[in-house]
Amino acid sequence: GHVGARRSAFEIPTPAPALSLGSVAIVRADEVSPPGAEAPGPSGEPAAGGITSDPLRAGHLKATPLLGRSFPEGTPAVSLLLSLYAGPAAGRPAVELEFRRDGQTVAHATPDLPAPDAGGRVTFVGSFPTGSLGPGRYEVWARGRLGDVEATEATAFTITPRTPLARAGLLA
Repeated sequence: GHVGARRSAFEIPTPAPALSLGSVAIVRADEVSPPGAEAPGPSGEPAAGGITSDPLRAGHLKATPLLGRSFPEGTPAVSLLLSLYAGPAAGRPAVELEFRRDGQTVAHATPDLPAPDAGGRVTFVGSFPTGSLGPGRYEVWARGRLGDVEATEATAFTITPRTPLARAGLLA
């Protein structure tokens, strides 16, 4: 077999005076500690001051950005990572996700976000059902809100058609 690598950039917001939203990333979400366990720092110890030191971790989930953004038809879910920063004195921001195909909204979600860490950052990893989506290119628009302030980011993924053999159940 062949092995390859591809570099893909994404943004994790730095502290700013108003709400900021980092790049929305398509990820693989892996559970790395039991629910309720404190997220460890980079060398395994608990993070100091309530600030999560790993920007790719949300609670008990660790996000690994995917190099490819294509999924076969029937894939049950696609996972997303996003980070919002509202500042240490701000309240809890909200986020709305809109899934579009050919400019038309096909799904909408308003996930519950975790509380901001001590620095005001909210990191969210969540999976969204895609099993009923037909082949095509989809965009995910994330709109973060905090009071009257809004920040928007988008990403895309593709659902590829299943082969005739897979449709017939001859291939996994």
